[in-house]
Amino acid sequence: MKKTVCALLCAALAVTLACPAFAAEQPAEVNEAGAYLRERGVYRGGSTGSLMLDKGLTRAEMAAVITRLHGEGEVNPEHYTWACYFTDVPAWAKPYVGYAYANKLTTGLNDTTFGSGNAVTPSEYLTFVLRALGYESGSDFEWNSAW
Repeated sequence: MKKTVCALLCAALAVTLACPAFAAEQPAEVNEAGAYLRERGVYRGGSTGSLMLDKGLTRAEMAAVITRLHGEGEVNPEHYTWACYFTDVPAWAKPYVGYAYANKLTTGLNDTTFGSGNAVTPSEYLTFVLRALGYESGSDFEWNSAW
């Protein structure tokens, strides 16, 4: 059941990742998918509450989304902040990156850099999703050719 729900939410997330291509005018489906993810606590939006569907996700934002999906809700920040060893992760993202790292859903760009502000590439996105579904990079797929 968890894998089915995760797969459905990931599909809805994939629709919202296509938003930059529709920056001039967002189709109703994109707004509906964003609202669906917000209702379930997967998307929260920026400091103004906007879901910012007209831009892609950063690696830090993707860590937050995948943590909410995989962790079945909000993580305890005190519990996973310790697992974030990367020096470029903002305070708000440390629990999410820590959770994703501790649960082997992500790695850094190197030992000290996560790439928090970098846009998520399609390969990185698929790697997050496949790992969340229980697949292992290196044996089930390669991160740079996850498709």
